[in-house]
Amino acid sequence: MTTRRIIVEPRGLASLGLTLAVPVASVFLALIVGAIFLALTGNSPWEVYSQMAETAFGSMRGLSETLISATPLILTGVAAAVAFKMLVWNIGAEGQFIMGAIFAAGIGIALGSGTPALIALPLVIGAGAVGGAFWASISAVPKVYLGVNEIITTLMLNFIALNFMNYLIFGSSSPWRDPEVSQFPSGRPIPDGGRIPEIFGSQRLDYGIVIAAALAVVAWFLISKTRWGFEVRVVGDSSDTARYAGITVPRKFLGVFLMSGAFAGLAGSLYVAGPVGALDPRSLDLG
Repeated sequence: MTTRRIIVEPRGLASLGLTLAVPVASVFLALIVGAIFLALTGNSPWEVYSQMAETAFGSMRGLSETLISATPLILTGVAAAVAFKMLVWNIGAEGQFIMGAIFAAGIGIALGSGTPALIALPLVIGAGAVGGAFWASISAVPKVYLGVNEIITTLMLNFIALNFMNYLIFGSSSPWRDPEVSQFPSGRPIPDGGRIPEIFGSQRLDYGIVIAAALAVVAWFLISKTRWGFEVRVVGDSSDTARYAGITVPRKFLGVFLMSGAFAGLAGSLYVAGPVGALDPRSLDLG
């Protein structure tokens, strides 16, 4: 009678060099592809890329504007990355970003100018997280309990959120709309207590970029260094294995989906409480 041996081997992990090489190579290849199309259209790739670099990094104002634009992109990128760890395809970060901005601006307006910044600012930023998580839950609950495809629902909810924001400012006399501006509808400014302070000596750049970077580190720590993150990765690798190990898969799916939406909503709150200062559809553009 022959005996069978089960050999368990650790999963191979990519080296640090490979981990760094992949994003660098991706950027390099993207520049090459872009250069090809620029050349085909009769433009000089070198001149175009030089102008891009000069505009983005060639002055303090340019660098400030680059970092301002990077703030929401960092958090919406984190939102997508957190969801993808569990193979949840959250395509609705833009809609969650918008709803976070709506919630944040609404709380800031409701609190008024008499609320101290120590109270108002955390509430405004936290409201963005709640708004993003709420919008994500509209896709998360059907996904978890009914098996509805989250790609379709999150994508459709982007357009609903966008049109809802436009309605609040352009199609109604909502509290989000500034009643003192009659020529062209715009958002009501958030009181100073709910605004993120600017970095000393900068031009429009505020501490939102610092908050976004810190939240990205927190997300990395949760996913990579905690038991919760380990369980998330197990579910992403194999939901059947996770169930066998006693992990409550539906609860993990729901938690990750809501966390992803919260990060996207935080991006919206940092934007309206930072450089924009109001719910302004013309400025809330991730593209």
